Amino acid sequence: METALEHRAFDVGFVTRDAEPMQRFYQDVLGLQHIATIPLGPDTLIKLAYGRSILKLYVPGTPPEPCADPKQWAAHAGIRYITVPVDDARATLERCRNAGAPIYSEIVELPADRRAAIVGDPDGNAIELFEDPTTMARKTGETA
Repeated sequence: METALEHRAFDVGFVTRDAEPMQRFYQDVLGLQHIATIPLGPDTLIKLAYGRSILKLYVPGTPPEPCADPKQWAAHAGIRYITVPVDDARATLERCRNAGAPIYSEIVELPADRRAAIVGDPDGNAIELFEDPTTMARKTGETA
């Protein structure tokens, strides 16, 4: 039986007004897999998997208020973005752009051939796309 430490992933939950565009973005653009839709009385919980991580889309029966200005994602303390590891940050950024996602930060070149960009999902949540060749090499058994 797997223990909490062996799981080694965080599950993240987003409260959303409209599940359909959020689910389409995370599944079709970022490649998450639908694992469950759970009715919770008037509310709904949609679970999407990305490796060992789970993204939960919580849809209250009474729609919540939208964020005042999602482009100001770094203006307030607290959880303001999540990081999604990707094989190719440039290609993923272009898929996001083609899907109409707002681009908060274009590709930033980082040391050791790492790259990052920040996009917004349909609700404006900031999503960092992070490419790290050393992590990818460990996954595939190659040397970086």
